[in-house]
Amino acid sequence: MTITIDSVTIRKDYSAQTPFDAGEPHGNREWKPDRPVRLGSYTFRLDAITFIGDGYKLDLSYKSLPENVSFFINIIDASSEPFQFDHIDGTHIDDGNTAQDTITLTTQNPPPTGNMIIQWQLSETIPEPGPWTLIWTPPANKP
Repeated sequence: MTITIDSVTIRKDYSAQTPFDAGEPHGNREWKPDRPVRLGSYTFRLDAITFIGDGYKLDLSYKSLPENVSFFINIIDASSEPFQFDHIDGTHIDDGNTAQDTITLTTQNPPPTGNMIIQWQLSETIPEPGPWTLIWTPPANKP
């Protein structure tokens, strides 16, 4: 039996973690960590984190990403699990060279405070043109 396909898609995943101590924030407390985070061949910068009472606003900047690349960001609280925010909103500005995102994470419950981890994840899909051929010979049937 021979199976031939025109192409395959490879997915590469990258992750990183950035520690963050919010302490016991009040009002619109803002931190400017200005930290680069490298995921694969892409560098992101966490420009600012703002406590907004019912959650956090994260300001990020990076070079524009190709269509086959996507990234995600989570806040991991003291339970070592991503905190389940009730609402996630974002704005994205991309001039074709650089991009800026503002991600707003809010909750009806008390938001996480103290020591947290900002978890970064990037996924890149890479098409590999073929043809790709698999040849399989099944074992002979035993009588």
